Formats: sequence, structure tokens, C-alpha cells
Amino acid sequence: MDEDFERECGSCFLVERGGQPFQVTAGGDPVRLEVKMPPIGKISGRVLDYVGKPVPNASLQLHWGESWLCKMPSCIGISRQTKTNEKGEYSVTDLDAPGTWLLSATAPLSWKPPESRDDQRLDWAQTFYPGVTDHQLAERVMARVGGEISNLDIKLAAVPVHRIRGVVLDVYTGEFDHLPPPALWRDPRVMITPHISGASDQNRHGGIDIFCENLRAFLDGAPLRNVIDWERGY
Repeated sequence: MDEDFERECGSCFLVERGGQPFQVTAGGDPVRLEVKMPPIGKISGRVLDYVGKPVPNASLQLHWGESWLCKMPSCIGISRQTKTNEKGEYSVTDLDAPGTWLLSATAPLSWKPPESRDDQRLDWAQTFYPGVTDHQLAERVMARVGGEISNLDIKLAAVPVHRIRGVVLDVYTGEFDHLPPPALWRDPRVMITPHISGASDQNRHGGIDIFCENLRAFLDGAPLRNVIDWERGY
């Protein structure tokens, strides 16, 4: 195996999952490979409310990887999504990564909330298989190559409803000229966030390249890129 590729790959994902390495030499004969594609795993089941009534149009989420909290590309993970039909049934036929999957369901917004209990409003929580709200207590689904698992029913959990409220404010006047007013800094109810763009599915973007170039230029005493013009305000 090429040393540069092996260094980049590390303990390669494909080799870890049963792949066999092969030797390619410069000037040698072509290597003929035959690969038999095995069928992928499938699962199916239903989503029910707490009285056992099928829930149509419920959202199903499956996650394979380090943690269901992972958000690509910050960690390794594979996700699948689907919805139940009018009978509350679902089927996932593209589990192409064998191993354990975390399965959860969420009721549609149109689904009638559960009846109140002791004057406490209830609503449907994201529920992990087979019927828990804590992902650490969920039962993982083992998907095997060519395997099919049925009757994976999830019974949605009814939980008390809690409300939070607040106000989202725009930038303060003079944000490029001075720090926020002291009254904002001291107020424990105020959370000040940096004025940056939102999240992205790219873990590396042009801003990092510009920063690195400007750092090298600063150390070399060269002109910087994208310098703010305080008179123009940008």
C-alpha cells in the first residue's frame, strides 16, 4: 500500500470493516479485482402513541457513529431519515453501514397532544427505541449485511411541557467603534454572541485561509488582506 495513502488513511475504515489490502507495484501487471456486492441491511416497524394508536407522518431518525449528538463534519457519523405512512409504518432499506444504529421517532406537529395530567400540559417527546427519552438508555439496533429486522415499534413518550421565552436583539449601535454598553455586559439575562455567520456543513472555509495568510503576512511585515476601513465601517 502506498505510504502516503496509508498515512492519510490511518487505520483505514474499509480495512477495519473486513476489506483486504492488495499490492500494486510500479511497472507490474494490472491487478484484477472482483468484488461481490452484498445486500444491505433493512429495518421496519411502526410508531405508536402511548395508547397504542399508529402515528402517521412521524419522523424517523437513525444515526450510526460515535454519538447521535454528532454533527458532521465534526465527528464520524452516518444518518438516515424517513417518515411513517398513513398506517404509522416505516421501512428503511438503505442501511449500508453494518453495525449498531440509534433509532428515534418524533410525532408530527399536527398530531393531537396527549391529555393533560394533574393540570400539567403534556406533549410528545423525541423517543428512542423502544420507548425512552434518554438516548443513553436506548436499545441499539444491530444492522447486519443482508439482514432484515422487522417489528421495531416505537411507542412515543408523553412528557410535561415547559416554556422558555426571551428576546433576540440585533447588533448594538456602534458595534465597530466600541464594546457593548456596560448595561448589557452586566445584565445576567443577556447572552452576547460574536457577530459571525451561522453554522456550515463545511469544517474549513475561506476565512481560515485568509487568517493564515494574514498571520504570515503580519509576521513578515507585508500588507494584510481584508483590512477594515473604519471610516466606511467595513
